[in-house]
Amino acid sequence: MENNFLKLNERDLLLKIPKKYYFEEQGNKFIYNSLVNNKVIALSNTLNGSIVEVKKQKLFNKKSMSFVSRNGEDIGWVHLENSKRLFRLPNVQGKFNNISKPVETDENLKDLVNRIIKASYIFFEDNEPILLVNKIGSNMYKKLHANDFYRAQVPNTPLNISIDKNTMLYKNSHFSRDVRQLEKDTVCKVILYFENLNELRIQINDKLYWIKKDHRITKNHLEIEDINYELVDMLVYLKELDKKNNILIQNQNNKLKNIESNIEISNDLQKFYLKKYIGDIYESK
Repeated sequence: MENNFLKLNERDLLLKIPKKYYFEEQGNKFIYNSLVNNKVIALSNTLNGSIVEVKKQKLFNKKSMSFVSRNGEDIGWVHLENSKRLFRLPNVQGKFNNISKPVETDENLKDLVNRIIKASYIFFEDNEPILLVNKIGSNMYKKLHANDFYRAQVPNTPLNISIDKNTMLYKNSHFSRDVRQLEKDTVCKVILYFENLNELRIQINDKLYWIKKDHRITKNHLEIEDINYELVDMLVYLKELDKKNNILIQNQNNKLKNIESNIEISNDLQKFYLKKYIGDIYESK
């Protein structure tokens, strides 16, 4: 049944949001404080390898100039020519063990091998999908080809499997700290798995372990076949913005509660003025 009677398309849903780029400009370009006075404040090589956010763009001397910031700090105006457009990703975690398509030196990636990492951004280079990955909680990003990344999957429904006697149990995801061997065949709960990678995180008697096991667990949920990364980028941005706003509201409510608890109210008139000028701390809930 045709239900798109308004003929909506994805462009109808897209909002203008700040775009992010992996700064990688060739040569030494000038970064200007203003396009009016042409005051040079830095050279572009100081930003190479970092993630910048484009806050606004203008056409100046027949060049598209971008006003960029880094880590929330305004930098200035620069002509972006070689930098790659980044698309934000949701909370995508996984790991890689081997590199079949090098886009970064082995030395740069050695601290991330065989560890749980986060894929924070994706960009495309010669139509090849490249991820910017980082340790959980870190903002140091490395490039990794998407084909070398195994995403960590959480079972949609409770999933139990049987593991054999003498299977080694490990404490961490890079299998450097073994705990013990199983003394008997055991049924355990699967917490995380990776398709096409024989590694599992399991739970036995409320304790979590990592094991290596040949498994044939596959995803049992539908995937998006043709991903519009512009749309994904926008949704992740809005989700992050909503999270920041909720934290801000909660902090403001906590301050108001603290003010109210430290003000002695002796009559209804004082209570009226308190609500009028400070507000009701429960209004936003």
